[in-house]
Formats: sequence, structure tokens, C-alpha cells
Amino acid sequence: MRIKLFESFTDENKIKSDIKDIFVELIDSGFDLNVITYFTKHQYYVNIQRIDKELFDVDIIKEYDLMLRDYLEDVLPGFKIEYLLYSNNGEYATEYEIGSGYVPRLVIKVIGQDENS
Repeated sequence: MRIKLFESFTDENKIKSDIKDIFVELIDSGFDLNVITYFTKHQYYVNIQRIDKELFDVDIIKEYDLMLRDYLEDVLPGFKIEYLLYSNNGEYATEYEIGSGYVPRLVIKVIGQDENS
């Protein structure tokens, strides 16, 4: 049982690292990116904002979003993605599509299919 848990932990870290690698060019162009994982729920939160905290056009994420989706199809079958677009006052709204305008922060929430469902 311990080996299985360790393998699961390693897989989660690899996915987290791979997600960050997908966005490496964005990071190189002045963005800060954090990938936070929740192991029990198979959730990943990709937090994206400019290092200088300035607003950015959400449209810049389109290419990376497509690469992320392509990658997730192989490692998290049945995944779904939600976008949390933050306003200047820290509030966020869901139900937005990539290309919705300028925001100070965007979180891409990836929800993997739960093993127990």
C-alpha cells in the first residue's frame, strides 16, 4: 500500500511540473505562475499573474490553454477546466471564456476525474 501512495505522490508532482513546463514561455515573458495541487480531489490550480501586477489580456493564454488541454487528455482522462478571472478588487467570476479582456490574475482550475466516482 505504501508503494502505491508513493507512486501516486510522484505522479501528482510530475503532472504539476509538466503543467508549469507548458507555461514556461509565459513565465519567461514576465509572468508569475504557481501550480497548487489537491491530491485527494485530483485538482490543480494554475495561478497566473504578471510579476509587476499589471493587468494583462486574457487572450494571451489561448495557446497555453490549448497545450494544457492536449496534455491533460493523456494524463487526466475526463478532466474539466474552469476559469477564475479576478477583478482589481480581488473578486472573481467563473463562466468566462479565454479572451474575456484584461485582468490582474487568472486561475485555471483543473478538475480530474475522482478515482472513487
